[in-house]
Amino acid sequence: MQHFLFSAIVAAAGNVYGDRLHWRHRESAQFGVLLSVSIGAAKELYDSRPSGTGWSWHDIAYDIAGAIAGYSLYQSVK
Repeated sequence: MQHFLFSAIVAAAGNVYGDRLHWRHRESAQFGVLLSVSIGAAKELYDSRPSGTGWSWHDIAYDIAGAIAGYSLYQSVK
């Protein structure tokens, strides 16, 4: 659940950032979603180190779902 919520917030914030800079819709959406998924992937890479908890495809799936939900929620209230 934490991965989902964090990714949703980051994706929405990335969209807001792009909108504030007057980027086109597509650029704002790409920035928000890619930023969110990239942070999630970086966290999983960190977890996959020898002393970490290991890579989790489950967490990545929640990161992606959260990014899509954050983008969708922001677009629906915009």
